Amino acid sequence: MLLMINIKGIILAHCKREITVIIYKTTTTNQLLNEALSLFMQGSKTSLLNYLSKLVTTSEAEEIAQEAYLKLYLLVKEKPSHHNYIDLLQGLRPMLTLIAKNLALSAIRHKKVEDKYAESQLTLHSQVTAAESQKHINADKHAIQEKEKSHIMT
Repeated sequence: MLLMINIKGIILAHCKREITVIIYKTTTTNQLLNEALSLFMQGSKTSLLNYLSKLVTTSEAEEIAQEAYLKLYLLVKEKPSHHNYIDLLQGLRPMLTLIAKNLALSAIRHKKVEDKYAESQLTLHSQVTAAESQKHINADKHAIQEKEKSHIMT
């Protein structure tokens, strides 16, 4: 699939996981980078969500994808202005995949911790409930024994 967009004299071509940038007129590097990132994000969203959906739920995949795009954007924006942006743009997909995978694994680990905590709280609640029940049973037994003693004495 080849997608060509002409934005203010810049042609951005998105072709099968690679972005080729051809500059016909002078523009700022920042504008070019923003447009290239926007095009990349639009073109990679479906495949990223499909990948993440194999690891986490669909709603978690959407949240992770959004966070991964933000981290990728911030990472790319940190590069100095003299950086070779063409090479950088061609390496976006592997960077995005790595960021998304790490975020998904972190979410999975966090979910395990939450589940373990919830289970421990449930166990603790069950133990407290059992102890309270035993306390009431013992109090009832004691009350019955006292009643029986008072009956025998009379």
